[in-house]
Amino acid sequence: MLMTADDVLGDLTGEDLEVVRAGRVARTVDDGHGEEPARTAWDCLVRVVRTA
Repeated sequence: MLMTADDVLGDLTGEDLEVVRAGRVARTVDDGHGEEPARTAWDCLVRVVRTA
């Protein structure tokens, strides 16, 4: 199951948290053998800090 930053933030509703960053970040992936061209994978990133 692929989650979005909004999914994660929705699960954190009601917590005393400040959102530092939330969104998608790209990373380059390859097959490790050089046989397939590198491609972009998108990851969900959520960084929060407790405020209380």
